[in-house]
Parts: sequence; C-alpha cells; structure tokens
Amino acid sequence: EQREFVKRFKDKTGYKIVQLQHCDEYIKSDVEFPDYTPYNVGPAEFVQLIRDAEYVFTDSFHASVFSLLYEKRFFTFIMTVLFLPMAVCIRCYQWWDWRRDF
Repeated sequence: EQREFVKRFKDKTGYKIVQLQHCDEYIKSDVEFPDYTPYNVGPAEFVQLIRDAEYVFTDSFHASVFSLLYEKRFFTFIMTVLFLPMAVCIRCYQWWDWRRDF
C-alpha cells in the first residue's frame, strides 16, 4: 500500500506529509493521512509544492516530470488502472536509490 510506504518514510525521516486530495471522490483513508492538505491548488502552486519538497511520492506523470526538472528525490507509484511506460519507473530508480535512503 502506498500510504504505508510513505508513513514508514515519514517515521524514519520526520518529514511532514503534504497530500493533494482527489477532488472527484471522497477517500476515507485520506482524512488523517497527511500532515497538511492544501486546497484550491492551481498549476503555480502545484509546481511550487514540488519545488519546495525534499522528497516527492506520486502516481502523477506531471509530478514525476517536475521532480526531475527540480532535481528532487522522488518515487513514482504505478497506478493499477493506468500502465505507465517502464522508462518512468527506471528513471526514478536511477535518480534516487530509495533502498539506500529508506
């Protein structure tokens, strides 16, 4: 589970979890998961959140791309409904060897 992976990372590092909520559906497990939940996030705020992050955990193509552009350590989760190119995942491992840090 993605949330458990991120929680373990938080427990080890002490970093706060910032999560953008899914606006089209209510997910009960999202209620107490993040430390901070920004709302009304536009494109500029989205990019700023990535720029200011220490680490990025995402299932978003765009968050992965901006993480690369801002040279952030990041991990891209593969969504089960969407098949992302393997190159994206391989690049994540090349950019950040999460096994070393986690």
